[in-house]
Amino acid sequence: MSCTSVLILFMYFSTSKTHFCPISMSENNSQYTSDAYCTPPPHLAYSLSFFSLLTFKLVADMTYPIIAPENSVLSFDFDYEVPGDATGTVIMPYEVVPHINDVMPISRRLAAEFSRGKRSVKLIMSHSGRLSVSTVHFYKITLFKLINNYEIAVKYASRLVKHLAMLHIHDKIVGQLLDSPITMAIRGFYIIQFPLWKLGYLLDETWVEEDILNAMAELVYFKAAAGEIQLKTAPSFLFLPTQFFTDARFLYHQVPQVYSPKIHALRHRLQLTSVSAIGFLIGCNDHFTSAWISNPTCIEHGDSLAHPPVNDLLQISQWVFADIKKISLTIIRSVEVALQASEGPGSGSCAISSHNFIECRINPLTPQWESSASPQFRDSALRDLILFHDIAVYMQTLFENSTIPCIPFSSTVSAMDFCGYNDYNNYQPLVHFTLT
Repeated sequence: MSCTSVLILFMYFSTSKTHFCPISMSENNSQYTSDAYCTPPPHLAYSLSFFSLLTFKLVADMTYPIIAPENSVLSFDFDYEVPGDATGTVIMPYEVVPHINDVMPISRRLAAEFSRGKRSVKLIMSHSGRLSVSTVHFYKITLFKLINNYEIAVKYASRLVKHLAMLHIHDKIVGQLLDSPITMAIRGFYIIQFPLWKLGYLLDETWVEEDILNAMAELVYFKAAAGEIQLKTAPSFLFLPTQFFTDARFLYHQVPQVYSPKIHALRHRLQLTSVSAIGFLIGCNDHFTSAWISNPTCIEHGDSLAHPPVNDLLQISQWVFADIKKISLTIIRSVEVALQASEGPGSGSCAISSHNFIECRINPLTPQWESSASPQFRDSALRDLILFHDIAVYMQTLFENSTIPCIPFSSTVSAMDFCGYNDYNNYQPLVHFTLT
């Protein structure tokens, strides 16, 4: 059965007005564990299986349940009745579901109440001036949670579908994306895998998550590094992940100060290969800025709000790069960059501006970011990520087959129990590639 057929069945069961019980249960339900009893059958709309199969194409025509404001549940009580009708077991058309903050106090008690023989929840809700009373199965409480949890994924996936025509991507590639589940992990990247729906964060002036920024940085790194393939050496520049400075700052302020495995690997890369420039983003207080080191003594700092650099940037950088040949940092120089607008295009694009600050220095042919043109920069990043994902899906093992390590990896004494991050800067490309 095709993915589309399965989802049509999901929607049929969720919208059917006939009474049915998805699971045949005895009155005592002694054969069910609490977890099993609270888990929605996989064929139901808004179950975990439903969301795992939900494609961009299906999202485009989807009417999502209404989520009530917080505190719409006036009271709830547990009961021994096993619901068997549709209102108690499935999400009805245009049903209003409770807010997650109203659902969680109920959800936390399900296991304990199940052990006492309770099998349903009586809910009294108020929404838009109307009072409703319903008795619902325990697994319908789980459906309420899933609907709340996936609301943002469905929202951004839907917006992404509507925006695809603006990206001028080949119809075949668009079709393959539309047939993909919105929860499918983006392919081809070393640093991170995130669900495809998160690409929607690049739309409008939405805050850009670090996962997206790191994928953008990795793509810039390998595209530019491909231009140095003929040199048969490691790339001469680094574009470090956002987690680099976050980790470095945390470790710098510990006693004793100990490098993490990833910072050890970074220092190893700098000691064993010829690196002439290092760029990284700094996320602090819900704002991104950028740092660029190409002068042995100076950090160039870019900020689309024209704020001064964070007060420990120099000290942390000196500690991370201590005893590295050709790096002896003593000053920070703030570089003038285009400023964010207070509203409209560019107003929420500090991350896009900071990324561009580094990319322009890696590739001088890159246009410089301006607030009024921010939508075009976002669209360019979105287009590149979609095209690269499509290539990676086709090639399946893109990263493994097209890169080699720049340095030998070895275990080193470092901060204990520190996970760190994946760093693509320790690899170099074997092939050229273009995104068209």
